[in-house]
Amino acid sequence: MNKLYLIVTFTLLACTEAPTPSAEIGHIEQALCANIDGVPSAMAALAVATASELGRWQPARDFTVSNGLLALTATGKRQCDDGRCWNTQAILDLQRAPAGVVSLDGVDFDGESFRSELTTDFREQQRCESGYSQGRVECSGLPHELTLESTSSGTCATVFTFRATAPNGKPLANPEHLASKLRYSLSG
Repeated sequence: MNKLYLIVTFTLLACTEAPTPSAEIGHIEQALCANIDGVPSAMAALAVATASELGRWQPARDFTVSNGLLALTATGKRQCDDGRCWNTQAILDLQRAPAGVVSLDGVDFDGESFRSELTTDFREQQRCESGYSQGRVECSGLPHELTLESTSSGTCATVFTFRATAPNGKPLANPEHLASKLRYSLSG
């Protein structure tokens, strides 16, 4: 049985059927350890919270831009057991954080940079997905379910490993396309 495991630290490190070579992961992790304004940590936290609470990455359904901020839709909130997605919402609330008030990983967090990055990346997500309806395959992540398999210590962050399956529990037909659902939360 082919299993897809997603490893998230400051961003998506691997989304393939074959594991990423450890030397490559080490190189990627070192580059991602730079967390100058706290935004990479917050972006990764949003990807993990979304996967954990909503059990999927369907940003075009689960998020919207409202009053200049990325926000959960009613559809997204219904995916969460509590109907509010408290952890995902708490991370989204960081968009309103005044400069120098919040510290993430020992770094002064820049809420305005976070808001700008989220809304820009989300609009790219929407463009990508609307292009898929016109035949572009790079944004063709099919319906899926994500289940947290494990967490472990990485070089500079906690590594979250999720199992991705089709909604019926069977392997995904094209698991390599699932990374396209993370454009909304990839920093830089």
